[in-house]
Amino acid sequence: MNPGEIVLGRMPADLPDVLVDMALGSPAVTALRTLHRLFSSSNGKVTKHHLRGGFEIAAAFQNLFNKPESICAVRLACPTGDYWRQVLRYCADGCLQAVLDEFGHLTKEQKRTLEATIARLQETVNITATSVNVDSLNSFLRGQPHKMRCHYAVDFGNQKLETEQGQKRATSIRENFNSPFRPFVLATTSIGQEGLDFHQYCRKIVHWNLPGNPIDLEQREGRINRYKGLVIRQEVARKYGSQLPPGIGTTDPWDALFALADHAERAQRGKCELVPYWHVDAGEFKIERIIPLYPFSRDHGKLAAILKTLAIYRLAFGQPRQVELIEHLLQKNFTAEETEAIRRNLMIDLSPISYRRPSAAAVQSPIA
Repeated sequence: MNPGEIVLGRMPADLPDVLVDMALGSPAVTALRTLHRLFSSSNGKVTKHHLRGGFEIAAAFQNLFNKPESICAVRLACPTGDYWRQVLRYCADGCLQAVLDEFGHLTKEQKRTLEATIARLQETVNITATSVNVDSLNSFLRGQPHKMRCHYAVDFGNQKLETEQGQKRATSIRENFNSPFRPFVLATTSIGQEGLDFHQYCRKIVHWNLPGNPIDLEQREGRINRYKGLVIRQEVARKYGSQLPPGIGTTDPWDALFALADHAERAQRGKCELVPYWHVDAGEFKIERIIPLYPFSRDHGKLAAILKTLAIYRLAFGQPRQVELIEHLLQKNFTAEETEAIRRNLMIDLSPISYRRPSAAAVQSPIA
C-alpha cells in the first residue's frame, strides 16, 4: 500500500503526552541515545548498529519489566494507566537516560567496543535469579532449610569457585553488582576483601565482624574506594553538574563533567593525576563504614583498638619491619594530642611533588 493512502483517523487527545513519555522514558530510545553519544559515527548520524543495539537492550528491559517483582514495583510507583504507560512513566521519573549514560560511560572506560557494550547492558539487565537458604524454627530443628529465590540481595562468598559454573556465576554477580541494576546488596566472606572491585555503584561497606588487623580493614574498604568510584562521581556531579552547557547533544556528559572537574581541581591544587579520578575533596558524599555493634559482641573492644592501630599503621607504612614498629608504638600509650602531633610530623606524603602545598607541617596523603 502507498503510505500516502493510509488513513490514520483522528489523532488521540493524549498523543503528545505519549510521545513525550516515549522520548524521555522508552528503554529503546534512551539506549539508542546513549550508544550514539558513546560511539558516534564519523558523520555524526545514527547507524544501523546503534539502532540494533537500542532494540536489543530494549528487549532485555522488556523481559525485566515482565517479571512479577518488577510489575509490583512499577504499579506501586505509577498506580494509574495501562502497564506500558506505567513503565514509560516509571523510566522517565527514574531518569533512565541518566542511568544509561553513566553506566555506558563506565562500560566504555573498560576498553569495550560498541558490540561489547551492548552485550554488557543486556547481560546486566537480565541477571538470573539465585536462591538462599532461610530457616524458621521448625525447619532449623528438622535440618531442612527453605529455599528463597532472590534478585536484589545476592550471596557472593559461598559460590563454588572450583567449578567452571561457579566461576562464571561469581563473575556475573560481581559485574552485575557493579551496575545500577540489581543486585543492590552483596554479602561475601573474606574471599571478597582482596583483589576485587565493587566501587562503581557502592560507597557503603558493612563490617559484619571486624578483622583482626588494620591491613585487612584497609583491604576491605579499598574495594569501594577506587578509580571513578560512586562517591567520586557523586561529588563531581554535585560540584560541577550545574556548569555543564545546556545543549550537551551527542557528547558523553560524563566526559564533559570530568573535564570540568579536572580543569577546576588542577587550577586550585596544582597538577595531580589522582584528582579528580581517584580523589575529590569530600563534601556531601563520603565512603561510609558501618559496624553493627551488637550487645556483648567482642567487636566493642576491638573497634577502638583497631582504629588506633590503623592510624599507627599508616604512620609505619613503607617502613621496614612494620609489625614491630607498630607494636612498639602501641605500647607507648600516647594521648590523642600526642598521636595527632606525631601524625602531623611523621605522616608519609604519598602525593606527587607538584601536588604538595608549601606548609610548615607535613600534608596528609589525599588517599590516606
